Amino acid sequence: ELKGYLNVEVSDPGVSIGDSFQRTLKAAAFSDARKAECDLACARWLVKSARPVSLPETDEPFRNMISILTRDAWKPPNRRNVADNILKLSTSGQVRVQVWFSNMVMDGVKPSMAGDIWSHKGCSLMGICMYGINSNWVLDEWLVAATPF
Repeated sequence: ELKGYLNVEVSDPGVSIGDSFQRTLKAAAFSDARKAECDLACARWLVKSARPVSLPETDEPFRNMISILTRDAWKPPNRRNVADNILKLSTSGQVRVQVWFSNMVMDGVKPSMAGDIWSHKGCSLMGICMYGINSNWVLDEWLVAATPF
């Protein structure tokens, strides 16, 4: 049921779910911290889904969808902001990589490393990735460092 999915309570039969939902969205203003969180989430999504860093800036359907979903409370980041957030993500993941690496070595696995360069419309990143097959025979891939150039 759509009402349950949106978590919207409609007590007045004359008020539609859409109206109630729109009022809820209007009331939920985005703070600077929330906008920064959205920028970081956007960068994470771009990396995990192998999308170009310029997508939030250039893809009109994406921008329209975000505009509708946030009622213009958040604008997608530009490619420089995306690159900066990718660097933040790589920095925050270093501890997880160290734990993963330690576990792999303890399991007798010797992870391999490779360098790669990603570039799209003026934004270039050099990255170092680490690979290894875990105890469940699943290939693990970690971005351990990235820098724009």
